[in-house]
Amino acid sequence: MNSRWFKLGHLAPFLYFPLLLVLITLFDTLFGDRQFLRDIGFMSRRLLLERGIADYLASLLPFVALYVLLVIPFYWAAARAGKQTALAAAVILILLSTVAISLVTGSSLAITLAFTFAAGMIFLLLPAVLNGAQRLLFTSLPVVPVFLTLALNPSAEADTADPAANGETVIPVREQATPSSAIIMVGGGNLPDNSQAQIELNVQWVNDIVQRRAPESEFHLLYTDGDGPVPDVQEWAPVSDAEDPYQVIARVYGSDYLNGYRYRDNRLSAPTIASGKSSLTRILEQQWLDPEQTSTTLIYNGHGSFGGRDTRNNALMLWNDERLSVNELDAIADRRPEEQEFRFILTQCFSGAFASIAWNQGGKVCGFMAESPYRESEGCSASIDTNDYRDYTTYFYAAIDGATRHGEPLATDPDLDGDGEINFREAHLYTLGNAVSTDLSRSTSEVYLEEWEPWFLRWTSFLGVPENEYSILADQVAANLDLAGEDATAAALAEEDRLTRENRALLGERTQLDADIQSLQVELQTVIELYWPQLKYPRTASYHTLLNDSIPELNGFITSQPAYGKLVTLQEEAAQLGTALLENERLSTQVKKMFRLRKLARLQTALERFGSPEEQEEYGNLQGCEAGGTLQ
Repeated sequence: MNSRWFKLGHLAPFLYFPLLLVLITLFDTLFGDRQFLRDIGFMSRRLLLERGIADYLASLLPFVALYVLLVIPFYWAAARAGKQTALAAAVILILLSTVAISLVTGSSLAITLAFTFAAGMIFLLLPAVLNGAQRLLFTSLPVVPVFLTLALNPSAEADTADPAANGETVIPVREQATPSSAIIMVGGGNLPDNSQAQIELNVQWVNDIVQRRAPESEFHLLYTDGDGPVPDVQEWAPVSDAEDPYQVIARVYGSDYLNGYRYRDNRLSAPTIASGKSSLTRILEQQWLDPEQTSTTLIYNGHGSFGGRDTRNNALMLWNDERLSVNELDAIADRRPEEQEFRFILTQCFSGAFASIAWNQGGKVCGFMAESPYRESEGCSASIDTNDYRDYTTYFYAAIDGATRHGEPLATDPDLDGDGEINFREAHLYTLGNAVSTDLSRSTSEVYLEEWEPWFLRWTSFLGVPENEYSILADQVAANLDLAGEDATAAALAEEDRLTRENRALLGERTQLDADIQSLQVELQTVIELYWPQLKYPRTASYHTLLNDSIPELNGFITSQPAYGKLVTLQEEAAQLGTALLENERLSTQVKKMFRLRKLARLQTALERFGSPEEQEEYGNLQGCEAGGTLQ
């Protein structure tokens, strides 16, 4: 027996994990994906935090027993057959151990296999080759300490320790007396020219509400580039010919609306960090690792992208044009402790796809969404006139705060249970009844009802509407449309038909207006470019020299043309027509919402009658989760 290799077999358990760390660090350095470090050992560390070392070690007993059962036959085969069988046995043992580690820790099988197999090839196979089959037992033992050290190693430290050293923004955490709940608010657009002022004003308003009503919650605010110098807010205000010397020429060249845009840095009062994908992921996972954390709420005010046929690819559009899809947020939410609640309030376009995150979570995950997976939502105006805002945020948080964003009384009392506290579900129901917008908002429990609907219920609308919270809301919406009464259904269908015909007429009128405007613009451009040909070549020195030196003369010539007065009139008509189209769509959405609320009323009652006990429990859990969310 070669004692030197025998001792190496004893040293292998101590050398195995350092090598594994070197491989992980090297991989992370080369590819820059810290998600690998977060995945490995995540579930096992969570078990340690939740159950303690004794329970955790007890949970390893089945794995250890399985390992011993695997080692004995492979060691026996190796001892009987020699080196080649020893090599094959070691490889198979590595693979089976890797699968066991992945199952127990919850880590990615591919990740665990890559690193375990790479290190195992060196420290499992090399001593076996050099020392013969009799050393296989000693050289295979490193898999057990690897499993333990993976569990104990705080791999997330590589992701969070000294972020400033890695050029990342340090996350500000507010002082808190009770670290049992966290609120994470994400706002802003994905790029400067898609980060409208309405989003900023919504974020500031909601931030003020959170600070007043939930001062003890841990709070994080992520907004565009954070406190960086990049102009991250797009603001728009109407411009008149008298106010802006460039508006005259902007009208002629089709930029009259664009000339109202201005860009500036955000004016949020709270400290912010950049709304990047890695920052948001890190903050969420920090909540999962906190054993005292009981509830996390994600508030999003920004844009959403449509993922095509598979709406699980719908995504939050984060700063620097990054995306966080339904699949990715679902994977993050799945790593939370089972008893920790996670709620989300998503106001972006196509937000309804995120409802699926709540399925099969025992009522611990739920949320509210401004729209379906297929429709755009309101809330992306560059205008700073808050009187025009009709988005989900405007109504939902008004109900939470007990007053509109202008301090006016609410249209109805959102406190449905009379306990003096407005929960998220009550705020959502208030929004359904009072919002006059283009949004068909929904909660996770409502989406659950719609997806549960059996085929035979799809033709029962003629049977009437049972009385419950949704039928009451449907009647409220109908009354707002002056459609209440025994013939409300017929009146609603007639109103829907009228609005459809009106919309078609407005669209036809806009098409004709656009054509007339373009014709007048071409006529004016032809005349003025005979005298000032520099206008044909924007972004040139001669173009800017003309605007700087001759703008009064140029404006005087343009405004003296008969076609210019006609152009201004048509452009103003086009703006009014755009407003009329928006109001038409809002009213049409109210009719659709009334019918949807009636359908929800029927489905809620049908679930009580036809749903299985498990389905009824799942629905009840979702409702309970929604009603359990507050900002108090």
